[in-house]
Amino acid sequence: MSIEQLQDPECPVELWWEQAALFPLEAQQSILYPLLTLEDPARWAQMEADNISFWVDQLVRRLSVSAQHLFAADCAEHVLAVFERVYPKDTRPREAIRVRRLFARRKATKEALARAVTAAIDAANNVSFASESAVASYAATAASHLDWCMANATDAAGEASRAERQWQWRRLQEYLRGNL
Repeated sequence: MSIEQLQDPECPVELWWEQAALFPLEAQQSILYPLLTLEDPARWAQMEADNISFWVDQLVRRLSVSAQHLFAADCAEHVLAVFERVYPKDTRPREAIRVRRLFARRKATKEALARAVTAAIDAANNVSFASESAVASYAATAASHLDWCMANATDAAGEASRAERQWQWRRLQEYLRGNL
């Protein structure tokens, strides 16, 4: 069982789907992808819904460390508006995102990143946990921690979390394909 099987036009359909769950990017590039998703369009959507967290968590490791930092900054910035809506004057998460991007481009030191991260963690710890504030806390924490950006998308309701995870998956694919 391997990536090569995904590329084999004679790969048995069920085996292809099993391997596609493990290697989604390679599956999308295989000759069978358009045929099998045309035959059963809902199956890919369901597989994506079932595996999206695993895919993001695993495939982010294919990025360089610098790209991982940039991806994390993108993820944090994507939810930053939620934090800023609740705490409009608190700039610590935004500053952590800015410094993380500078660090990824070798224009900030580890010490500067550590200070910004600590400040964003403090911002997250100061958030009260009312319904929308849970997402605000995520936004602040995401700004500080690479792993938070790639972990469960938000503490919000399931639909918001799924939508955020889908955004992360699409964004990660752009990085992996060299489009960013």
